[in-house]
Amino acid sequence: MSTNVRVAYRVGSGPLVDSISSVTISGTRIRGINTSGIGTFLFTGVATDVYGNTKGSNIRFTTLTGDTNADIGIPERGVYMASEVFLSAPTSAATATIFYG
Repeated sequence: MSTNVRVAYRVGSGPLVDSISSVTISGTRIRGINTSGIGTFLFTGVATDVYGNTKGSNIRFTTLTGDTNADIGIPERGVYMASEVFLSAPTSAATATIFYG
C-alpha cells in the first residue's frame, strides 16, 4: 500500500496541526510518534457515528524521568484516528511530532 506520509507538530495540549498546511488533522492513520517531556501522553481520535458506534483509536504511553524522549514506529497500516487528533500532554512544554497519512 502506497501513501504520502506527512508531519504534524504540537507543543503542549491541543489539536495536532499539519506542519506545512497548518490544517488540523483528522480521519487519518498515525504511522509514527516522537515526543519529548516526562509524563503521560494521550493522543485521541475517537468519533461516534449516527448509529452510536465508536470508531477510531487512542494512543497512550508514559515517559519516565530517565528517558525524556519517545520514538515510536507503528508498522503496516498505522493506528486509525476517526476524528480530529488531539494531544493531552503532561506539561505545557512537552512536544509531540507525529507522522501520519
